[in-house]
Amino acid sequence: MSTGPRIPLAEALDIAANTLAILRPHCHKADLAGSGRRQRPTIGDLEIVCLPDRSPLESTPLFAGGFAQAVGQWPGLKGAPDGRYTQRLLSCGLKLDLFMPHPDGYGLVLAIRTGSADWSHLRLATAWKRAGFHSEGGLLRREDGSIVPCRTERELFDTIGLKWVEPQDREVGP
Repeated sequence: MSTGPRIPLAEALDIAANTLAILRPHCHKADLAGSGRRQRPTIGDLEIVCLPDRSPLESTPLFAGGFAQAVGQWPGLKGAPDGRYTQRLLSCGLKLDLFMPHPDGYGLVLAIRTGSADWSHLRLATAWKRAGFHSEGGLLRREDGSIVPCRTERELFDTIGLKWVEPQDREVGP
């Protein structure tokens, strides 16, 4: 959750569209997540889930080629050692949380990162646990640890037996 200043949704969506336009030529796919995707009135940061052209399974680093140049234009604030997450500071001052999951976990990570955090925990995680799965390393897994591919959110929802919920309705509370 962001602790910085919040901006109106329309302004955030313009920034997100520009950011996605920079990333998409270097990605198999890239989607807005977080409060922007849920269309909250104000936004504190951008969350984007993407699959860079270079597969996370390849021996070459994720940050190679055009993708590295695209992301490298924004100063890094923090990141995960495995290279699947980085936080960057956009030139407008908004923070960008960039998630780069395994392709088999794209739908899972997109659903979790779309949130809200309470909805992801209380609704989504409860549903996959009830269905006999767990989440580990950005992947949905069976009890024996084997991966259950969830390349799209719809595939995830179907797999765990959860009725589809539109992103803007993924909130808990009043």
